[in-house]
Amino acid sequence: MNDGARNGPGEDCPPGGGRLVTLIATYTQNEFNSDDFSPAVTARCERGVMYINLVTLQPFYGVVHTHGYRKAPCLIDRNGGFNTTLKVSLLADENDEIYCGINKGVKGERSVSLAIRPHKNLELTDDKNYYLTCEQSGGGTYKVTLKLLDMSGQRAGRILHGNTYILRAQLTPYDSITSLRIKNCFAFTDDTGAGDQVQLIDPYGCPAPAADALISPFNYNTTHTAEAVLYEMFKYPDTNKLNIQCDAILCRGGCQEP
Repeated sequence: MNDGARNGPGEDCPPGGGRLVTLIATYTQNEFNSDDFSPAVTARCERGVMYINLVTLQPFYGVVHTHGYRKAPCLIDRNGGFNTTLKVSLLADENDEIYCGINKGVKGERSVSLAIRPHKNLELTDDKNYYLTCEQSGGGTYKVTLKLLDMSGQRAGRILHGNTYILRAQLTPYDSITSLRIKNCFAFTDDTGAGDQVQLIDPYGCPAPAADALISPFNYNTTHTAEAVLYEMFKYPDTNKLNIQCDAILCRGGCQEP
């Protein structure tokens, strides 16, 4: 476990080669946190549609919707079940009835801000917020979880402004030839996931220039576990909610140095 010193874990930036399978890892900060609702979310884009799949350990009786579009076809509600799929058009224009807030990137990627609420009508601290990105071809079968731990390595039950925490990414399932690398980490609130983004880790896996006092590089303890130190927990004005999300890179047979 790291001691939180400024030189942090990992003196060099981690390898940057590999395959981007999905952008799913997120952590929502609230004053209190619960382990009861921890869905696994994946996104893939093909044939003009983003398929957002939600898997829960318990039957899901809530709603999944894109931010700002809380009606069909941008919303799906469930009355039980462990698998939920929301289909979002990638081709709709803003004036179309089926438009759900898809953002189009300059390199062809598609992104959308997503809310997952375990209660159909109420907003709870267990609500999850994601900013999902995928390319026209893509998808994957791996899950990456992103958690905040206290400095003893235990799951943080309460997040306090100014305290030091460990940000741990873990790949499941894992095997002897698949390695995990983390890049493009950013923080955002639960509104749109776009305009208020703060870059924490850059595309090469290094702390962003404006964030090197906030977070260390990721230290790869194993091929499937990575940890970075958040030196001082930060917050946005006028809200106690914070999302931290990263790109997960999988490398077969070892990642190449950038």
